[in-house]
Amino acid sequence: MMQSDFVSVEDMLEQSAKVVAIEKDQVLAEIIRANSCNQCSARYGCTQRLINQTTRCRTSQVLVINPTHMSLQPQDIIVLGIPRSAFLIVSAWVYLVPLLLLITSAGAASLLGWPEGSVIVTALLALFLGFILLRWYSNQASQNQSFQPIILREVSC
Repeated sequence: MMQSDFVSVEDMLEQSAKVVAIEKDQVLAEIIRANSCNQCSARYGCTQRLINQTTRCRTSQVLVINPTHMSLQPQDIIVLGIPRSAFLIVSAWVYLVPLLLLITSAGAASLLGWPEGSVIVTALLALFLGFILLRWYSNQASQNQSFQPIILREVSC
C-alpha cells in the first residue's frame, strides 16, 4: 500500500492472531479460531466465520506486514486488519466474474440461435475462462500491498 493510499482503522476488517515468528519487518501470525461461530448474532458479517469456511477450520498462518515496527515476541496476541474495500473487491471477483461470464455467454449463444448443447458447452467454457481470470487476478492481487493484512495493534492482557 502506498503512503497516499492510507486507509483508516475504522475502514478495516479485523482479526485476532498469535505471533509465531518474527522476520525483519514482517511477522508470521497464526489466525485465532473462534469455537462459537454459529452462535453469535454477528455471524453473517463476521470475518472469522468467512475464514473458517474458506480454510475448513484448519490452522492458517499468514505473513503480515509490521508497518510501525512494533516490538513483538512469539506468542503475543495481535489484531490484523485488511481494508473493507479490498475484501469487497476480491469477493466481487470470486463470485461475480465467473458467474457473469457464464450467464452472458449462455445468453449470447442462445440469442445467436445455437442448439442447446452448444449453449451449455459455451457457458461451461466461459465459466472455465472465469476461473482462469480469477487465478490471474489472484496472482496480481497477491503482489498488491493494499490486499495484504497489516498489524493494527497488540492486544494487552
